[in-house]
Amino acid sequence: MSPIHRLTVKRGLILDADDTVQVGKAATVTLKTGTAGDYYQVAASLSTLPVNLGKCILHLTPDDLFWVSIQVGPPLFTRYAGKLDTTGGGSARLGVPNLPSLAGVIVYHAAIAYDLTGITACTNNDSTRIIP
Repeated sequence: MSPIHRLTVKRGLILDADDTVQVGKAATVTLKTGTAGDYYQVAASLSTLPVNLGKCILHLTPDDLFWVSIQVGPPLFTRYAGKLDTTGGGSARLGVPNLPSLAGVIVYHAAIAYDLTGITACTNNDSTRIIP
């Protein structure tokens, strides 16, 4: 008799960001397949050095943009913090100032989900290139 093998797939929180955004416009960051009712915090960074959060690894460098993105609200970082909906999803928006010198910059996004016990998930990272 041969052994029985089982494959278990655990869904985690997935982040998807617009590939590009024009100067003066807004990019959408979407969260999917999380646990309904968990809270989330999205962050942005200019690079992806991993940070070990114990429960998981967040692939964003805690640079100046990172700290601003978790502290500043609209119009630059809209809904960067919130609660996952009944489908385990959420969305945020990155508002890009109308500064032509930002063209070519790549912004990386990632997020954590948490509940009253602490961090429950870290997302993948995804990037958005600012274009003219």
